[in-house]
Amino acid sequence: MAVYAAAMVLHELPRYLARSVVSLQAPSSAEVTLRLARGITIVWGGTDRAAQKSRELAVLMRTHARTYNVSAPGTAVTGG
Repeated sequence: MAVYAAAMVLHELPRYLARSVVSLQAPSSAEVTLRLARGITIVWGGTDRAAQKSRELAVLMRTHARTYNVSAPGTAVTGG
């Protein structure tokens, strides 16, 4: 189930981000984390509400942080 969740998250990512993914971790279907080029980490969480997560991530990435957590849409945060 975790592999399926990781594949779904990768499929749901905007194309410009999917091209930057260098690794993907999914210890469970609700804990998907992506590592992008330039050391950026995205904590995605589960496969739910992918469109909302993508929209929030696009806005947050304007801050040029190192870590983005969109696992709980509406309360997304950045770090670093």
